[in-house]
Amino acid sequence: MVRQGSRQRHYEQEPLLDSVVTSQSDSNGSSRIASPIGPEHNPLINRSPTPNGTSAASPRRIDVRLRFAAAVFSFAVLGLFVSTTGVIIPRLESYYQLSDLHVSVVFLVPLLGYVWAAQLNSRIHRELGQRGIAVIGPLCHVVSAAVAALHPPFPVYILSVALNVFGSGLLDGSWCAWAGAMENASTMQGFLHGGFSIGAAAGPAMAGAMFDYGGARWFEWYYVLVLQPI
Repeated sequence: MVRQGSRQRHYEQEPLLDSVVTSQSDSNGSSRIASPIGPEHNPLINRSPTPNGTSAASPRRIDVRLRFAAAVFSFAVLGLFVSTTGVIIPRLESYYQLSDLHVSVVFLVPLLGYVWAAQLNSRIHRELGQRGIAVIGPLCHVVSAAVAALHPPFPVYILSVALNVFGSGLLDGSWCAWAGAMENASTMQGFLHGGFSIGAAAGPAMAGAMFDYGGARWFEWYYVLVLQPI
């Protein structure tokens, strides 16, 4: 009993994860892990008291809401990029005179882009923080869409797809991790992926309408995409 009590006190004196995860004890004396980010550390749920005793959103809370709205929009842009690949594939085959085997490379490149993003994500966070991710990710989308809009040789187009997926991987991993540390994490991540679903549903319909009814060429769809991250 003495050894168990000393072990419990030792755990209570040394918070887990550098004071981000805290240990609490229930009425039975057993220890349990509290929320990864407590209300006092989470800007999404902090409220400043007003003179009449009610609570109001602090400027930091409003700022985080705006940032989260921007993250949801970036996921919608991800959906636009990802969902239109199938619509463009037949037109790529016709334009570049490719076989099914050659054009299938388009589906292999995303793996490389996401692996590359996974390797560099942590380093970018250490060096540049979330602002670095918020700049680099959309910049990759703009550059890749601009290159594809020029309908370059097929190998160059493939490189633009890899750059696009690299930016998507940075945004996907970073904003999902950020939302996962918030209060009501499941709900916040649901908003993110809801934004992605909106973009994924709208992309094929928009591109198909441009191609079938507007007579647009495949690379003209990237004229639309190049403006979205901006």
